[in-house]
Amino acid sequence: MTGAVSVVRDVRKGGAKDGFPAGALHRGQESMSRKVSCETGTLLGKDDREPLEKGQTGLGAPVGSIVAGTAGFISRARKVRKMLGGGMRQAGVIAAAGIVALEQHVQRLEQDHANARLLAEGLAAVPGIEIDPTEVQTNIVNARLAVGAPSAGEFEVGMAARGVLFQAISEREVRMVTHLDVSRSDILWALEQISGFLVA
Repeated sequence: MTGAVSVVRDVRKGGAKDGFPAGALHRGQESMSRKVSCETGTLLGKDDREPLEKGQTGLGAPVGSIVAGTAGFISRARKVRKMLGGGMRQAGVIAAAGIVALEQHVQRLEQDHANARLLAEGLAAVPGIEIDPTEVQTNIVNARLAVGAPSAGEFEVGMAARGVLFQAISEREVRMVTHLDVSRSDILWALEQISGFLVA
């Protein structure tokens, strides 16, 4: 929820504690890729490709999911997929987006992270917003509205009218996310709009 990076071994320990076999956990493809982008800038090793992975907008794969694992696991997964109605003829079109995401977009995730840091640093300079930019590790930016500032809901509605979209997640907190469709210039423009709304 915060965008903070989790160490793979810690995730596995948590899963084992809850009774899940090693690797048998659902982990988002984009989230996994962002973790690796933060730590190494490379793709995941084979031991970290066992779970179901879902393509998200940050990678440019807006629909569909990718199942990765051992040959035996994939064989069982294919049977279950068909049993649950996953034999769609158009699956190749969706798979193509997943291939493009993995081959072309993983390395560019660092751009999202840089934009998120730029956003966080800009927000920290706006009166009425409380945020520690050093806590932003990936593409998720959580900021808090100070006492005396509009509520998170009012801030969300007011900024939507100015063309800046994000989500209020509590009475005083909002979440902003950078992704493939948000450029550095978009961040700078959004900061101008936010400052104009809160400072005016």
